Amino acid sequence: MRLLLFLFCTLFTTSLSAQYDWDDFAEEYTSDVERAEEEDWQLHVQELKELSEHPLNINTATVEDLLQLPFLSEAQIEQIHAYIYLHGQMQTLAELRLVPLLDEATRRRMSLFVYAQSVQQNGKDQLLGHLHSDFSTRLDVPLYYRLGQQNNEYRGDPLYHRIRYTIGNSRHFQAGLRIEKDAGERYYDSYGAYAMLHDVGFLQRAIVGDYRIGFGEGLVIGGSTWSSKSSPPLKMQSGIRPMTSMDEVNFLRGAAVTLSLGRHLSLSAFGSYRKRDATLTNTEEVQTLLTSGYHRTATEWDRRRNVGSTVLGGNVEWQGGGFHLVLAEV
Repeated sequence: MRLLLFLFCTLFTTSLSAQYDWDDFAEEYTSDVERAEEEDWQLHVQELKELSEHPLNINTATVEDLLQLPFLSEAQIEQIHAYIYLHGQMQTLAELRLVPLLDEATRRRMSLFVYAQSVQQNGKDQLLGHLHSDFSTRLDVPLYYRLGQQNNEYRGDPLYHRIRYTIGNSRHFQAGLRIEKDAGERYYDSYGAYAMLHDVGFLQRAIVGDYRIGFGEGLVIGGSTWSSKSSPPLKMQSGIRPMTSMDEVNFLRGAAVTLSLGRHLSLSAFGSYRKRDATLTNTEEVQTLLTSGYHRTATEWDRRRNVGSTVLGGNVEWQGGGFHLVLAEV
C-alpha cells in the first residue's frame, strides 16, 4: 500500500519547486495578505526568508515549527501529523497531495520551507546524535561611494560582511552564531549566539542566548519587538524561537523556556538583559531608542549600546478546539 501511494504521487504530481522560487512566493504572498505597519511587515518577510533558507524536515517538524508558516492552519498541521502517524515518514513532498486539507497553492508554498527526509527510529532519540552544520557568509563590495564615505564621515570601509553558522539535528538540538559588519562601520559590532533544546520530555523548548517571543498572536506579547501594540501579519508569533536573522534590534538576550503541563496547557518564562542604542537627554535620561543598527559615524558610535534594557515575564497558554487562551505578564 505504501509503495502504491509513493508511485501515485511520483507519477501524477509535477515538481512542487522546479518553477516556483522565493520571488514567486514573495510576490504572491504580498498580494494575498493584509499588511501591517511597514516595519513589522519587513521583519515578517525577513523571518520567512530565513525560514526558507533553513527548511524543516516535514517528518520531524513539530506543531510549533509548522506554525511558523503563516499560510498553514492548525487543522492542516494536524492532518499532516496524522498522515505521518498512519502511513509512516514521507519519502517525498509529493505525498502532501494525500493530505486532504492541503490545496495546490499551499503545497507549492510549503515546498520552499520543508523537505522530506527519512529519520532512523531506534526506539530512543539521541539528544545530540547525527549533528549537521551549515556555514554561510556574504560579502558586498559596492561599486560606488555613499555620501558619508565621500565626506569622510564614516569610520570604516564601504564593505558589508556577515557570517552565520548553525549546528544541530532535526529533532532536539540546535545552536548558532552570527556576526555582521555594515558598510561604513569599522568593526564587526553586531553579534549573537543561541543554543536550543526542544521536545525533550515535558520540555517543549528552552533557549539560551538570543531569541524572540510571541504570545497571543503577537497582540499580548510579540510584534516586531518584545512588546508591541501593532498587529503582525498572520501568525508568525509562535512562542519562543531562536534569533536566526541578522536583525540588530528586535530580539531578546538571555534565557527562555516553555514547559508542557498537559495536552492543552503550557507555561513559559523568559528573562533578558541587553544593551540598546539610544539618544539621551542632558540628564542622561532616554529620549529615543534607536533602531537603525548603524555605527558608522562618530555620533552613531557614541550612542552605541549606551543604555541597558531588562525584560522579565511569563505566559500561560491553553489551546484546544481552535481556541487560544493566553495569560501573560511582563
